[in-house]
Amino acid sequence: MRRYPLAHEYYSDVYHLDLYRITFSRELDVFKLPAIFENRHNIILMEWADKIKDIVPDFAHWIALLHGTHENERVISFQFDI
Repeated sequence: MRRYPLAHEYYSDVYHLDLYRITFSRELDVFKLPAIFENRHNIILMEWADKIKDIVPDFAHWIALLHGTHENERVISFQFDI
């Protein structure tokens, strides 16, 4: 996990998590994710977030990058439950 402070009037930090090697969400307890998730001024970007769906907040927005039909083609899927 990396934290990037923002100089913004509303948003405070950007967190980037690459969860590729994670097997269980409890492996992330050391990062105190609930407190990070609770702060609505944080932006949290997670790769492989489906591995920890059990702790991802209901208000999360999901963006999926999928392979297209051609080698260098990508399909971007958005799910915003507002």
